Amino acid sequence: MFSVAFSVSEKNVGIIVNNISKSFLIKNQPTTVFEGIRNIFSPTFRKFEALKDVSFFVNSGDIVGLIGPNGAGKSTLIKILSGILVPDRGNCMVNGVIPWKNREVYVRSIGVILGQKSQLMWDLHAIDSFLLLKDLYNVPSFEFNNTLKKLLALLKFDDTLNKPVRFLSLGQRMKCELIASLIHKPKVLFLDEPTIGLDAESKFLIRKYIKEINKQLGVTIVITTHDTLDIEALCKNIITIFDGEVFFNGSFDSFMESNNTGKQLIVYLKENINERTETWLNNKYDVLDLDNQFVKIRFTKNEDLCWLLEYFLKENQVVNFDIKGASIDASLVEYYNKLSLLRNAR
Repeated sequence: MFSVAFSVSEKNVGIIVNNISKSFLIKNQPTTVFEGIRNIFSPTFRKFEALKDVSFFVNSGDIVGLIGPNGAGKSTLIKILSGILVPDRGNCMVNGVIPWKNREVYVRSIGVILGQKSQLMWDLHAIDSFLLLKDLYNVPSFEFNNTLKKLLALLKFDDTLNKPVRFLSLGQRMKCELIASLIHKPKVLFLDEPTIGLDAESKFLIRKYIKEINKQLGVTIVITTHDTLDIEALCKNIITIFDGEVFFNGSFDSFMESNNTGKQLIVYLKENINERTETWLNNKYDVLDLDNQFVKIRFTKNEDLCWLLEYFLKENQVVNFDIKGASIDASLVEYYNKLSLLRNAR
């Protein structure tokens, strides 16, 4: 971890977080009837540290992925950055403003989409929700019309605006959520699980639109997600948070290089694999899957690939084979396991 000192020149950086900590008091659950009765009149609490001296920075105009397992502290951090929560100690600045101070001014410079918590009025047409947000943010009519026109073209809208929100598909609603969060032209956009629950086509389109929003509008975007395809498709840089602490802040490519789990060779056979090949593989390589006519092997060196292919072609009737690059899912699982071991060793 590292510390970030504030200075006037650093206000050009989109987001600076400096030693942020946040804890909550959680009511203890009774284990006996007596404790249950006592807790009614005199409850006991334990302290849970959601964030522990978190520090990082995000450059203006970047798309950054904030990733970590459930309970790592991602949502707490997003709520602090958006001004909803106040940290116990530490400080941060977003576009030169401390989020929880003078929130009325601050929220005009950010957009937030928190999971499935909608900004849209369920029974109103989408356009009515946009007009309501226009008045809430005091956006001039000519500016609102120009921004809405640009966003509608960017997101390739049809007649969705003229339907009540409750009649929209999840993908259509997410497009409307993006417009609602951008109607006041924020400089920073916080997205918490933007593709959760969407089908494959809708996920692809939402990712495409997020890229275009970043490229054309220059908005700094921070994304929290468990969908590794979101990370691969959108995030040049990532920040990993685990057990309330930041352990990595850098490029996605450098993360994959330092947590390389190897490539995969997938072989399809005409007949069941022979026993000699099976024994040879299990003794020499990391066999991920082996089911008669289907074999999946992990390897790290190109020389290993040559040996594997030569052996298979010599010993078995190969129908087809495929080579896949390092899996981000496997890399993250291994990375989280390492961090768990580190935490338990403390």
